[in-house]
Amino acid sequence: MHNDNFVHIDRESYEDIWEKLINNQICYYQKRYSDISTSLNSKEEIWQEYVHFNLHCKKYYMQDCYGLLDRHKVCACYMYAIVKAEPLKSFLFDKKTNGKYFSLNEHLAITVGMSLLRAFVFSSIETNSQMPEQEKQGLYRKIDKGILFPECNHGNYRDNFVAELHFANEEKNYNILSLANTLFLLEIHTLQTEVVHRQGSRNEEN
Repeated sequence: MHNDNFVHIDRESYEDIWEKLINNQICYYQKRYSDISTSLNSKEEIWQEYVHFNLHCKKYYMQDCYGLLDRHKVCACYMYAIVKAEPLKSFLFDKKTNGKYFSLNEHLAITVGMSLLRAFVFSSIETNSQMPEQEKQGLYRKIDKGILFPECNHGNYRDNFVAELHFANEEKNYNILSLANTLFLLEIHTLQTEVVHRQGSRNEEN
């Protein structure tokens, strides 16, 4: 997961991300829930939505529209791409949910987003030539089990995250900067330091 080629976001890397993360998780849901299906064009639909969000972010939020996005924006673009493409469908959704929204696409987006962010963080630690090896090992241990969610006073953090993504999609209000900021804070919460973020900000992604 922390190989540099895995986290540089381009079409070639997307093929890797699709196989190792997105499609793998889709297959898991299909095995777990008998009424789940996915469109044959999901792979391309997610990619096209990602490209759209990526270009939008560069055009409107960056001084240099030809520059590279940082890891938090890249992950945010992927998460929104999955939510908007809605690759997972439920045959029995209307009968079984009793008015509750179908949330597997949001869960898929969170799983993929957190896995990508973890891979980016691993890469940033690994390529930091100024960081002592002992400090690196300590950070590896913190990120090894993935991005940690904080405790909530009301409900469960992941469930609240799912609801946020759901309503963003319902309202067509995809705030990349806000989601990227959430991912930044989750990274800091997991590592308990900004040292990787400071180093990583000098090595932006595509």
